[in-house]
Amino acid sequence: QAGGLLVNDDDTVKVRVRVLASGEDPLPIEEDEVITGPSKININTASVAKLQTLTGIGPVKAQAIVDYRTEHGLFHSVDDLTRVPGIGPITLENVRDQITVID
Repeated sequence: QAGGLLVNDDDTVKVRVRVLASGEDPLPIEEDEVITGPSKININTASVAKLQTLTGIGPVKAQAIVDYRTEHGLFHSVDDLTRVPGIGPITLENVRDQITVID
């Protein structure tokens, strides 16, 4: 039994699933059965506030990312993040698993 897929405003995904035994009648899925997992932040669309949730990214670096994106266009890979002034290889490695690039 599947209750659907929800993509929230914060880019988290909720999937409702219940495995039924053979012959078992489906029952409503309770809220506490919802499993959520982390999702990656799209650096091409994320707001300053959303970017600040990344490891090591404060308000100044978050604003620099948005400013760079506005001035130069979309990022084509996560490695392009190092083109933003103030973001180097160490910062990139700290956030690499937390970000994605979707055009």
